Amino acid sequence: MSEDSCFIPSETHYAAIDINTDQGNLPIYFSFKVVKVRDNQIEIDRISPPGVENFLLSQKNANFLLKRGKNVYICKFSDIRQFQGILKADFSYQGTDKRSYFRLNIHRSRKNKFVLNKKAQLISSVVQIKDISLDPPSYRLITGIGLVVPDYVEHTVSAGDILSVTGNKLKIKFEVRWIKKNEIGGRVLSADRDSYKILSALYHDTVDSFLKKFR
Repeated sequence: MSEDSCFIPSETHYAAIDINTDQGNLPIYFSFKVVKVRDNQIEIDRISPPGVENFLLSQKNANFLLKRGKNVYICKFSDIRQFQGILKADFSYQGTDKRSYFRLNIHRSRKNKFVLNKKAQLISSVVQIKDISLDPPSYRLITGIGLVVPDYVEHTVSAGDILSVTGNKLKIKFEVRWIKKNEIGGRVLSADRDSYKILSALYHDTVDSFLKKFR
């Protein structure tokens, strides 16, 4: 893909940008409509969700992932500025992103509190979901999960164990792949539609909380 075909005028484009926060990286997914493309300059508007536009203006330069069909491309905006409600920037095409999934990071909050069990054994009742991985084509299939277990007791869980995370209508079963201090991650074996809705809502709350200061 060449630089001049990264963006198509009059079309809505979907992208993601990684933000560094005090709780780690936070990927923010956003959309925008291309108004004009000429050489290596672009004009965009209708940027959503609210707050992303001001965040981009505060950065001046931004690397992001652009989703086009089944492919994900790495692009860069530089010299970002605003004129009469239109965001203008120089852009460049950096390559193709090879990942086959997207990861949603979820920050600590009052709602992010679940129960972790190994069969009938209670591991923790104050588990926080740190992130989930979503696979194509719909990106609604939860395939991976990362947890923070504040009261984790060493050697309680081993790689290969089957655990369940429940609470507030969420129900996910996963196989443990790694353990790092008080964090546990693994491959999701089952997760119903309610679980996706709950975690998606927590992710959107995380993004909304971050973007408030840019509105």
